[in-house]
Amino acid sequence: MVLNVKIQKIINQEAEKLGIPRIVATAAYRSLWLFIKEKIGELPELYKISREDFDKLRVSFHIREFGKITTNYKKVKKTNQAKWIINERYKNKRGEANA
Repeated sequence: MVLNVKIQKIINQEAEKLGIPRIVATAAYRSLWLFIKEKIGELPELYKISREDFDKLRVSFHIREFGKITTNYKKVKKTNQAKWIINERYKNKRGEANA
């Protein structure tokens, strides 16, 4: 994973403040996002579950000094509906072009 220049600059500044090597700070940053990615990947297919099952899941992360990353059932349903509509339009467009 290549970090953009702005993020790498911030990581380097924080590493200098903390007195740790830049490679350690970069590894910590990547580790944080890898953890979040893995936890999201462990979630069941959200478009197939009921609201009650969704409410039992842990779908938020609080990162100190950054804030909270979260979602709710309504947002998931709305996103899945939009994705379905886009896919249907794409299929219809391809079908018209091939006809």
